[in-house]
Amino acid sequence: MPNDYLPYLTADWTGASGTVYRGACYMIDTPFNPVSAVYIACLPGLSDWQAFYVGETGDLRQRLNTGAKDHAGLQCAIRKGAKWLSIIREANADRRLAIETDLRRGLRPSCNQQSLGSISIFDRF
Repeated sequence: MPNDYLPYLTADWTGASGTVYRGACYMIDTPFNPVSAVYIACLPGLSDWQAFYVGETGDLRQRLNTGAKDHAGLQCAIRKGAKWLSIIREANADRRLAIETDLRRGLRPSCNQQSLGSISIFDRF
């Protein structure tokens, strides 16, 4: 996974389905290898982890290292205090997307929320 790094911690994340996924946790500036995974930008709390953003990628290095500055969700998470990345390795793209969706629905991380602004349903009529 990361070059010569071992995970410091693990975190368990519960999706909307009730499935629990275990992620290996690394400092947010860890240099990653180009592996496929679901990732959660997070911060440990007193009794649990706080998730700010959930994403998936076929290449952690490109998404979280070389492409980090252009990653709006990751930058949002960092601004909100994320210091760690919880990594759930998964090579299968369909499975990664299913895990990411389950976790987004279960965790409802603030940097994944899409604002509707001040749109009213009555604006259409």
